[in-house]
Amino acid sequence: MPPDLHEPLDLEGWDWVEALVQRTDEQPTFGWLNRAGEEVRKDTENLIELEQEAAAEGKYGPAGHLKRVRATMLKRYLLNFLASRNILPKYGFPVDVVELSLAKTGDPVAGKLELSRDLKLAIRDYAPGAQVVAGKALWSSDGLALRRGQTWPTYHWVVCGACGAFRQGLQDVGEACPSCQSTAELTGGRFIIPIHGFVGSRASSGPGDSQPRKPGFLETYFGAYGEDTPELQIVPELSADGHTVYVRFSHQGQITVLNRGSTSGFYVCEWCGSAEQASGRRRSKDHANPQRPGVRCTGPKPFVQLGHIYLTDVVELRFDEYMEISTAMSALHALVAAMPDLGIKRDDIDGTLDWYAQGRAAFILYDTVPGGAGHAQEVNKRLPELFAAALAKVSECECGEETACGR
Repeated sequence: MPPDLHEPLDLEGWDWVEALVQRTDEQPTFGWLNRAGEEVRKDTENLIELEQEAAAEGKYGPAGHLKRVRATMLKRYLLNFLASRNILPKYGFPVDVVELSLAKTGDPVAGKLELSRDLKLAIRDYAPGAQVVAGKALWSSDGLALRRGQTWPTYHWVVCGACGAFRQGLQDVGEACPSCQSTAELTGGRFIIPIHGFVGSRASSGPGDSQPRKPGFLETYFGAYGEDTPELQIVPELSADGHTVYVRFSHQGQITVLNRGSTSGFYVCEWCGSAEQASGRRRSKDHANPQRPGVRCTGPKPFVQLGHIYLTDVVELRFDEYMEISTAMSALHALVAAMPDLGIKRDDIDGTLDWYAQGRAAFILYDTVPGGAGHAQEVNKRLPELFAAALAKVSECECGEETACGR
């Protein structure tokens, strides 16, 4: 460790261990290790309870599925899990990396290829139906990889039809919206996290002149904070004339990335992992098993989306006034576009909206690197400078206010 860090971290007195396990009033973000353990215990208890309820009602299929979900969550690689919960440093380390496996194809070219992506990109680049050019050949994703006795972590998610607030959970979260108490029609479903990767095969055609299209696109939502939600603070430099701006910063912001495909989801077989984009046509009763070429499977193919969850540094901004979604989105992107004026690369930080009441948007600015890289923390210290840079950027823009800006 650098000598100038010995005293602040108290390496000789081992206070850094206490910081891992014990939160304090002065440092509410301390206690990362305990929070991670508590999360696993709560999730396990919930899954056992749901499994027992399903078995008591004679629903042995769903009960078995819940048992496999629990096995998967408890058998995650420990180092990956600790890094994903900010206990170990993640910046620059290859965790949450999954592969498009071509091993079962028997193709001699496939044996020389290693196609891997960070999970938040893989759910788009390797989604069922996606095609990738590698080794002068075209490869198609046929489904999701599985491990014996396990399945994929599965979460319910909804977006409130009244205020647009997002929420997720292991159990169904379709009750009244906690942000606006509305029971308006919800958009939602179930997403699975393909932690074992994907399986593919050589496409029947070769590479074309253009880049193969990816099914769907990535949608980013703010899920929640860790165990302790920080208090909102007023930003005095940005609050005037009856308008107040609030801010809070956290190392434990939960970002959820979803891919709903081109038609709002995918059909994924629970037995073999075979998957396809959902469409209006009727599903066949059997399908090819991507894990065992030449074998057919008759397993159930529920309708799901693909997702990924990670923790990172976030800055949340709230304004005490009503905003249309178009206004809020434009303002958010103006702030993100102004990041280079603070010396932060545009790709290193991003933003999304989180609606805490009807017409009331929270702006979430977050590090794109899971675990955080310090950019959001820097933004939190320089908010007036960021707002001034964003205002200058949109004031000097030559496009009309009613159009989208290509710059």
